[in-house]
Amino acid sequence: MPTGKEILDFFSIYYSQYGYLIIGTVLLLDNIVVVGLLLPSELLITMGGYFARQGDFSLPLMLVVGYLGMMIGQSIAYFIGEKGLQYFLIRWGFGEQLQSANTYFTKYGMTALIFASFAGSTRAMLSVVIGSSNVTYKEFLVWESLAAIIWVCAFSFLGYFLGYNQTLIEWIVGNVGKIAPTVLIVWVIITIYQRKWGKSK
Repeated sequence: MPTGKEILDFFSIYYSQYGYLIIGTVLLLDNIVVVGLLLPSELLITMGGYFARQGDFSLPLMLVVGYLGMMIGQSIAYFIGEKGLQYFLIRWGFGEQLQSANTYFTKYGMTALIFASFAGSTRAMLSVVIGSSNVTYKEFLVWESLAAIIWVCAFSFLGYFLGYNQTLIEWIVGNVGKIAPTVLIVWVIITIYQRKWGKSK
């Protein structure tokens, strides 16, 4: 079984060559409804911050690329709502997620974009709901820009500062098979809580 250092060295090759492309593409797709349900963007951008700390590429440029990718993806979600295409999402079985996002928007208004940026699939669904409302694209851009900056910086700097303790990261990666069950349990608990919390709202 490969060590943590060997695993990180393997990913480092791809991040050093295609890091900006990985970050930009993943964040663009992650913020488009349906597609975003399949991508672990938080993990990938945190890894990007880590490899930026190791000198594989520029952290400032990575932040810019990540921001642009997120903004483009969210803009696509907004226009899906503006053009009334959410009808297809309902037919594809995403009606409950749209309703939850609509309730979230009704309660918190545009500030919901900031909180929803950390709520997985709700992020893109919320932009669809906002696009179908009377909120202008200009106003949407202002709030989404703030949300994107906070989100991208949060996970990028998390990975960057984790990079200061490379020994710890190598241990975590090398023992991922042992800690994965615990992480899975925590993730399930958080997911159940989020769904119950969303319904209660």
